Amino acid sequence: MGTSGQAETRRQPQLVPMGAQKRRALPGYTFTNTAVRRERSDSIYCRYRVDIDSASRETGISSAIITAVIERESNGRNIIGDSGHGHGLMQIDDRTPAYRKWLERHQRGLDPRTNIEKGALILQENVRRFGNDMKSALAAFNAGPARVALLVRQRIDPDFATTGKNYGKDILNRAMKWRDEIDNVSCSE
Repeated sequence: MGTSGQAETRRQPQLVPMGAQKRRALPGYTFTNTAVRRERSDSIYCRYRVDIDSASRETGISSAIITAVIERESNGRNIIGDSGHGHGLMQIDDRTPAYRKWLERHQRGLDPRTNIEKGALILQENVRRFGNDMKSALAAFNAGPARVALLVRQRIDPDFATTGKNYGKDILNRAMKWRDEIDNVSCSE
């Protein structure tokens, strides 16, 4: 009953048999045969697609993983973050001596192409170092390989040393989302 004492009439949802719905595309979506293809030229992947796919081919790290790292590290913003220590899209850390030298020679890591290449190469090295264990490789990207190696030897979850204690798991979850988007997005040129 409503506040005036009158009975309220609720509209019942209309049931439509499966397959009888009209196919209408929402703004930003189109239908291709039976699949829905999303048009998202503004996504992180679309903005850096050429560089991400090139780094993926060069290193064997999937485009979805690279994109997920970019999303987590900088949300697609080409910035100096982490109190001045993380550089570029993949937030390459200048506290690692080898990376500091690389950053000095590569525009402080703010060139998207070389930043993505370097980030993917770091991931590739971590994958080798941790015997193809992607979660450990991702944790090492965030917390450093020495810290993660110690945890792995002690049979402790490698994410324990990472930001939020969930870095590897989070990147793998984000990569599943990106894998779907990469397969179904139409990046306009």
